[in-house]
Amino acid sequence: MPIEMDLSLLPPHVEVANYKPQRIKRFQGNPLIEALPVALDEDEIFESLELYPEFDSEQREWKNFERIQELLGLMNVMFPMTSHIYLATTLDARLRAGLVGRKPQSRGHAAIFQEIYKLQREGITFRQTHHTVVMGSSEALLAIPGMGKSTTIRRVMARYPQVIYHPRAHFFQVTYLHIEMERDGASFKALAVQIITQLDSLIPDADYYEKYVAKGRHSGKTLLHIASRLMNEHYLGLLVVDEIQNITNKGGDEQVMMTDLVSLCNVGKIPQLYVGTNKASRIMKLDLRQARRSIGPGLGDWSPLPKWESKEEDGKLIDEPGEWHDFIDRLWTYQWVKNPVALTPQLYDTIYDCSQGIIDLALKLFVIAQVRAMLDQTETLSEALLLDVYKKDMHFVHEMVGALASRSPKQMAKFPDLAPFDIADYVERMMNRYLSRDKRNAAASTRPGNPDFRARLEGAARVLGLNEKDAEAAAEEVAAEGTAKDMLEAIVQLAKNETAPLRKAKAKSPNKVDKLEAAVSALNLEERPLDYRNAVVNAAKVSAQSKSTASILDELIKLNMVRDIETLVPVE
Repeated sequence: MPIEMDLSLLPPHVEVANYKPQRIKRFQGNPLIEALPVALDEDEIFESLELYPEFDSEQREWKNFERIQELLGLMNVMFPMTSHIYLATTLDARLRAGLVGRKPQSRGHAAIFQEIYKLQREGITFRQTHHTVVMGSSEALLAIPGMGKSTTIRRVMARYPQVIYHPRAHFFQVTYLHIEMERDGASFKALAVQIITQLDSLIPDADYYEKYVAKGRHSGKTLLHIASRLMNEHYLGLLVVDEIQNITNKGGDEQVMMTDLVSLCNVGKIPQLYVGTNKASRIMKLDLRQARRSIGPGLGDWSPLPKWESKEEDGKLIDEPGEWHDFIDRLWTYQWVKNPVALTPQLYDTIYDCSQGIIDLALKLFVIAQVRAMLDQTETLSEALLLDVYKKDMHFVHEMVGALASRSPKQMAKFPDLAPFDIADYVERMMNRYLSRDKRNAAASTRPGNPDFRARLEGAARVLGLNEKDAEAAAEEVAAEGTAKDMLEAIVQLAKNETAPLRKAKAKSPNKVDKLEAAVSALNLEERPLDYRNAVVNAAKVSAQSKSTASILDELIKLNMVRDIETLVPVE
């Protein structure tokens, strides 16, 4: 009798099977297919993929850090396009078709186990042979980075429960696995460990990792057979292998590894989708069988979006707005800067010139430009700002964008990959640069009436050599005069007013410079290069040594503490 399980103890990612009637005859009576969510039409797929940020114009008055967090959320948006619909439809079809003939306790399912056991017993790896080839069971989605391939796949598969529990027969069905090829090209063992580890984390009370990886001393070949058996045991519906281009980093035996990987799933009749950049096209085409399936017919066009879409009218080709314009139109509504602007033809052109239709680059250009506008307080977008962001902040993609703009296959072949660019890390570095700038100028920007004004001014007086009582009196005098506009002017005024106290201090001490050095040493300013008091001290030293009044403002400029706004934000 099947073992009964307390359904209340199932983890949240496990869904109890809910069987649905099937119109298609070959799907009927198969609980693996009947437990899947119903297939969607194109309109329903569009709605299921939509992911927009919550936006209100009032948010434009929020603080910078809040608006920047909202901006970073734009990197997760999804504006469904034709390629997304094609991909979702194809993956659903592959998932269901791959479960035909694998009905639990059927002859077909038992035969798969027998084949895996036979190969393991005879020590045979998963070489592709005539009887293991399942036409159309493996496909590859290869395209230039930045078009949202992996993001779309995750979004598509998110509507399927990854684990389904079937109480009648007490087994767990895994609808899909999404693994990534390691950067070094991985190995049979590394791939097998990834599969086993994921299954172990998904199946309640499983101990696959402990049993086969942690305690076992299995070879890569043996682990591959174990991974195949476990995928079959849990009726895996689809295996997605991402970053497949990394297999080229291994060197030497990538063709063997690719063939074995495909055959691993073909023995178990598991559909596979290999996702990567154009760098992987050479590997996918090393094997003629793989070449025929290197791009699935229903996966959609994942090339960069064209600026215009051509349409024939009265025997002539005319250009009209297409998905690129739709994308930018929607994106442009999410302006968190305080002074939003309307889209113009010039802005369309600028964004396209800087991204060449690559969605990820357009998003990052839009986000970084807004962050810059917030931090430098211009609070608006313009062609000049977009071009400046592209020139200074996105210099690493210039050659690739130029190659795409040239439309030259020879030039584009030089850039099979696009270096990863973590925009969250970049924005954090940009904010740190502005924060550092703000700290450097905090003292100079403190004005009379600020609670810190007197205290800062007293500190500056003590650094100049005044004792506590004289420093308090000097600060009071400058504050009472009320002519200083900010701290910078107040320090200069204090230095002029306190010529007499400085002479008095000199009379008490035979060496004013030594006394000043002692006071400075106590402050540990050498360890605080961004402390504005360094400028005050330097001016005092020059005055003491040359017997003439030195300008604190000049010293602040020498220390790069007072600079033009253009030089305050060094751009990488």
